[in-house]
Amino acid sequence: MKKYYTKHFFLIVGIIYNVSILSAQSTEIFETESAGFTIFFDNGQSFNISSASAEGYDIFTHGYTSGTNTDTCLGCGWNGSSPDNKFVDNAGANNGSNNGTSMEISTSDGAYFTISSLYLFCSTLSLSNTTGTLILSGMRNGIEMFSITKSSGFASPVTFSPNNGYTYIDFATEGVSDYSDTAIDEIIISGTGDLDYMALDAFSWSISTLSSKSNAFTQSVKIFPNPTLKNITIAFDRVYEKININVVNITGQLVNTFKKLNVSRFNFNINSPPGVYFVEIKSSQGEKSIFKLIKN
Repeated sequence: MKKYYTKHFFLIVGIIYNVSILSAQSTEIFETESAGFTIFFDNGQSFNISSASAEGYDIFTHGYTSGTNTDTCLGCGWNGSSPDNKFVDNAGANNGSNNGTSMEISTSDGAYFTISSLYLFCSTLSLSNTTGTLILSGMRNGIEMFSITKSSGFASPVTFSPNNGYTYIDFATEGVSDYSDTAIDEIIISGTGDLDYMALDAFSWSISTLSSKSNAFTQSVKIFPNPTLKNITIAFDRVYEKININVVNITGQLVNTFKKLNVSRFNFNINSPPGVYFVEIKSSQGEKSIFKLIKN
């Protein structure tokens, strides 16, 4: 019997998705992310999206159907200079009106990061006004490192101006101090009053030099070619006593699993249809890494 790994599996295990050593600032515009997912990847780092159960924050994509709801808002995002099609929002929220909303963005492995800026669409569920207060709380190890409060100066959800209705938040100037270099592992974005709907786009961030999380195992693993037609090679920089490998498709289905002893290099084929896959690699010492793999 085939097993299924839901998207919540990735939240529980705390994925580390590696492409390269993280250092330079990056801006996530979500255009290559997977519809309906509560995790996104950028510049080698994975982030979790979480919220209260009724909030429904995930990756919004034009034409994506979840249950009986189809997202149909083409060009409703903002990449920092022009409209785009993908972003994080709570389009399916059923928490009612005038209750506010809240979403959390955190690194999957607990790595510290900094935020220079982001864009937020803030409004009622009917996109009629922006009466309420926006609060952005930067957290590190469960401790609040800063808080930015904004109750005015929002872009209009009625005229969609400026920035396609998205409000620009500059972490260097928006708060009482410059928070763009403050290391955090989670940002909590909350709206009170009529701010029941929020959309996040053009998320500009950097890995922090304060991060104490080890990525030695992640850096020791190479997976190629990526994209691939079928054949995959996983190579390590040394011999590992025991390695477990799971390959999961975008719907959460486990399509391959391997256990290898005394291995430094391993080849296998993905015989499943083209698409996005996740390759989870774990050592017997509890080290773990997950790679996003594209099969053409």
